[in-house]
Amino acid sequence: MDQEILSRKIKIEHKLFFFDLKANPNGKYLKITESGKKRSFIIIPESGWKDFRDILNEIIEMPADGRRQEEREEIVEI
Repeated sequence: MDQEILSRKIKIEHKLFFFDLKANPNGKYLKITESGKKRSFIIIPESGWKDFRDILNEIIEMPADGRRQEEREEIVEI
């Protein structure tokens, strides 16, 4: 049986999200479960946490217009 290390939950709009940090003989993993009308989950092994975080940070930091800084710098008005 997998060992539960940490468990957190948050409610966003009409959905409940569970973040469960667990471990088994293969290592640690994060299980994110979405509970709404349906229940679904993803599992992210520890080896992928930093990449997952980097992508999330990129999305969070994206400007309201949806364009990255490089794309805005490419637009030159004459």
